[in-house]
Amino acid sequence: APEPPLVARAVPEPPAPPKIESNLVPYASEPVDSGKPFDFDGVTSDSHNRTALAPQTIQGGPKANTRAADASNPKLEKAEWLFNQAQRQQGDGALQKASELWKQFLDQNLGLPGYNTAVYNYGYCLYYLGRAQEALDPLKNMILETQDSKLINDARILLAESLLQTGENEEALATTFDVLPDHAAEAAAGLERSSNAVGTAENSEGPNLTQKIRLYTIRGRIFASLKKENQAHAALEHAKQLLLHAEKGQINPTDMRFLSGNYAWRQMEVQALSCQQRVVIPERLSEAEFLTYADAYYGCASPARHLYCTVLAARNEQIRSQAQITYRGLIEAPLEIRNHLPPPAREIRKKEQRSHYESEMKALIEKTVNDRVRDFKDLPSCHAHDVF
Repeated sequence: APEPPLVARAVPEPPAPPKIESNLVPYASEPVDSGKPFDFDGVTSDSHNRTALAPQTIQGGPKANTRAADASNPKLEKAEWLFNQAQRQQGDGALQKASELWKQFLDQNLGLPGYNTAVYNYGYCLYYLGRAQEALDPLKNMILETQDSKLINDARILLAESLLQTGENEEALATTFDVLPDHAAEAAAGLERSSNAVGTAENSEGPNLTQKIRLYTIRGRIFASLKKENQAHAALEHAKQLLLHAEKGQINPTDMRFLSGNYAWRQMEVQALSCQQRVVIPERLSEAEFLTYADAYYGCASPARHLYCTVLAARNEQIRSQAQITYRGLIEAPLEIRNHLPPPAREIRKKEQRSHYESEMKALIEKTVNDRVRDFKDLPSCHAHDVF
């Protein structure tokens, strides 16, 4: 049976700056159809008709029968069984069960082969379960203790993702530069290396291609949270270019899907932040002003349709579930205006006129958003309908 993606072997690589309207489609001298998601068939012969295994499951656990003297060691046998069960559950997407098994392995098997790998996989499960805070200390300790440079790079990238989830954006950004230093970019971002609690990575092996793609993808997302839009798009474009120009066979098919889906989700997140900043809610509101605002906002949001198709094509449940929240939030964001209505464009003095204005505007906002939601839920370019 083929080996599951990135299960205790190698790790992911970096990207470049994406424009807000860009999609994961190849650059070419002739026009391309930007309405299509990434063409996985160009790099893989795998079937798309199943959910991919969790690509960041890392293999390499204890083996009870590695040496004859260990063949009947009950502790090693139990440790190997626990490791394999946790890995299988994680590969099947059962992250809650996998996290429980990894925790049991870690509590019982300090110092055994595969311990640091188990820490990484435990952190991966916690991150996708929305419990990144619990992963921070184990990941930081493992980074300081292990001598495995590739595992260190993977763990740093996961740590950066976890720090972003917990709102520690500056430390998250510093962590990405520990994997791949860029002193000019660090200075432009106003970062100091000493602010990173897990030190630098000067002596570790540089990131491989898969790690670089993950790295630039998360770096772009962090820049967006720090309201550094140009740097965010530059980092994401770098990631995209690395994906597009990877040679056939350089990244295994399942990892290619994971990396492409992850890129599309993060690009969608950055797009959501950009649209909120670029398309300003009118200070005073009327029907005409709101409809003009809605046209501008949904024009800004429209590239997310193609990005979500790329997410669906990746067939990774963890990424799809996260991206669905982002996609839906992007589309329904204008509904928030109902809760904080700007004053009317025309002066209103009578209380009953104010009540009429509020009820009419709220009804218009709800109708407009619901109409747009129906458009965004159907994605004929990738044969997807009613996507949330």
